[in-house]
Amino acid sequence: MNHLPEHRASELIRIFRSFSARTCAPGESERIFALACVQWARGNPAYRKHLPSLAALLERQDIHHDVTAMRLRLLLESGRMEDARNLLSEILAPESCGPDFSPDAEASLDIHTVCAVAALRLGDLPAFQACWRRQHGKKTELPAPANLFQGCLAWADMLARAGRLCQPGFQFDPARDCPESALEMFLMAEQWIPDEENRRLWVRKMTECCDKTPLLSLAVNCNARRSLDAPEDWRASLDYALACLRSFRLEEGLAEVEAAYGLARNAGQEAEFRLAADRQGIRCTRFTTPTGPRSFPTFS
Repeated sequence: MNHLPEHRASELIRIFRSFSARTCAPGESERIFALACVQWARGNPAYRKHLPSLAALLERQDIHHDVTAMRLRLLLESGRMEDARNLLSEILAPESCGPDFSPDAEASLDIHTVCAVAALRLGDLPAFQACWRRQHGKKTELPAPANLFQGCLAWADMLARAGRLCQPGFQFDPARDCPESALEMFLMAEQWIPDEENRRLWVRKMTECCDKTPLLSLAVNCNARRSLDAPEDWRASLDYALACLRSFRLEEGLAEVEAAYGLARNAGQEAEFRLAADRQGIRCTRFTTPTGPRSFPTFS
């Protein structure tokens, strides 16, 4: 495409004309605009002082599962826990009004996620399990999680499978905000880690999630924690090295690659190391030192 100003303007006009052919149902454009305003405000440092105005904006909208989900988020984030509990009960009741809340309707990941978060925040495991069953329908091979920590991790895995890994640019506060992505669910889960074994599980899952996001610094931190948990595991050390290299920490990354290679060599797993490293674009070259031949990893 030609990048002269007149050509850019012509392309914008063409796009705007295509919009005019798209119409919304009565009330839909107002609802979408209202939800966009609230979502934008949630990322603002002065968010709390605008909560009454935002709630009033939502009250003007017609009944819709998106509006109900946002109302529940605002109640939770404003600390109105009893009001949130009442709305959660209303949504989960079998006789809830509207097709969006029918147990037989197609699952809505958005509203089920905020309901699951509300149940977790309220410490209501039966309500969380009800959300889980609604989301999964008749898939009986997926038993509902047995505690709050397992619930957070299981729901985070589900959000990750749906492609909702993170919200770049949104400064999530686990003590205030309602998670909407896998990473945010993992962050909320930290408060319910029951023991050391599950802490290591949490670190591993956080690391796997961060490695798939553009949040490079967080990925480095998580991989560093994982490598500390498994100091003899060359795979964890190699993953840490890769996270460093992806975030342009060249010296630290190459040093960690060498450390990972040393661990693999001590374990007699040089071939496995070379294969794993090669898959990530890291190749080991042979050279001779005064003490004899050795292998040294380089990044390419």
